[in-house]
Amino acid sequence: MNYEDLEDEIIAKINPSLTSGNIDFGPLPENEEDLKKALTRPRVWVSFNMSDYNPPKSMSAEGLAQDVVVTIEVIIQSKKRRGAQGCYIVMNLIKLLLLGFRPSGLTAMTLQKEELLNFDQQGFWNYRQLYTSKGTQIQEDDGTVDVILQQIAVNTTEITNGV
Repeated sequence: MNYEDLEDEIIAKINPSLTSGNIDFGPLPENEEDLKKALTRPRVWVSFNMSDYNPPKSMSAEGLAQDVVVTIEVIIQSKKRRGAQGCYIVMNLIKLLLLGFRPSGLTAMTLQKEELLNFDQQGFWNYRQLYTSKGTQIQEDDGTVDVILQQIAVNTTEITNGV
């Protein structure tokens, strides 16, 4: 399971509504500076949070299969909790978009938790929603390892060359 692809698929699902709602969104930034940029409107971050694996359900000559529960974190930031540009209405919109959504290879997403994270020093309200979805992790063949190693090599070259 590629968590970057999963994040991108969820972002593609929420994109049309958040764009028309004048809400900033994207994957959780790679650095803290981007996370703390000034808010001019509500902002939503999507991030893989964790995977919980059950004991293998099959172990055979063909390979191993395990059920997995994947948790996705959605962070909602706004200068307001209530009203048209507040966290509560954005949280409700995200629920309407993601409850029951089926990412590739996974079951329908369910909401597990909503919580206030904090009111930070920059005056942002920060809330979090945790969604889960179930799937099966299947042992890959050796060819998949080579493909991933090639992707890492390409990404390392891009980083080294400042791309």
